[in-house]
Amino acid sequence: MHYLVEVSVLPNPELLADALWEFGAVGVEELDGLFRAAFTDRLAAERAVTEVGGTITAVDDHEGADQWRAFATTTSAGGFLLAPAWTTDSDERTLGIDPGRTFGSGSHPSTRLALTMLSELVGHDIRVADLGAGSGVLSVAAARLGGYAAAYELDPDAAAIIAENARRNGVADRVTTQIGDLRDTAATITGCDLAVLNVTIDLHEQLGPLLRPFLPDRLIVAGVLTGAQETRAAAAHQRTITHRISEGDWAALLLDHPNRSR
Repeated sequence: MHYLVEVSVLPNPELLADALWEFGAVGVEELDGLFRAAFTDRLAAERAVTEVGGTITAVDDHEGADQWRAFATTTSAGGFLLAPAWTTDSDERTLGIDPGRTFGSGSHPSTRLALTMLSELVGHDIRVADLGAGSGVLSVAAARLGGYAAAYELDPDAAAIIAENARRNGVADRVTTQIGDLRDTAATITGCDLAVLNVTIDLHEQLGPLLRPFLPDRLIVAGVLTGAQETRAAAAHQRTITHRISEGDWAALLLDHPNRSR
């Protein structure tokens, strides 16, 4: 089952679109005077409507997939084109991603920012931990940049989706998947050179103390808004902001361990 949320466009449409993405939409379409967002999670759709208004329509899986896939778009980040896998073949420049029923089409600014920062840091044989991997788009990108990626995800359905996206993009041998709660799997992060965590600020604050003993010296943080949330994210992970990039209201940060030698 998919859930289509329709909301009248507010005075600031960019903020409305950002809010729908943040609540977990897998696709957002702007029509005349209307935003339509597709959700795979009913509770996420209900939270979005509670926050921004609008209506919810439940549709069968095949119909829901057809509707949100129809308005999935191609975007660019980190030197790649991020394209819906059903519209184009992957090639040297294109990452073809099918998120299935997970989060991670690559359309959200936070994903693009994380990928851009990955492209600045990942090279030959760099080992990346992609925490909360969703569809595996960042894992696949890290592997295409020459690294190895371990995709950590709670949703067991994500395993097959990540594997297929890695295969589709020619990096099946460079992407592994760890399914389970980070409380149980965090210890396996040790040995990575770089970690990326693209989640909302409340999750950064929840996960920071849990992950702290296991993370490598370099951590990419995304999913935070510019301004106060940047400071909160650095505090949650007890790290120093050494690099930042932004797009609209969203930021991605490189947080270095305070004891890391420059």
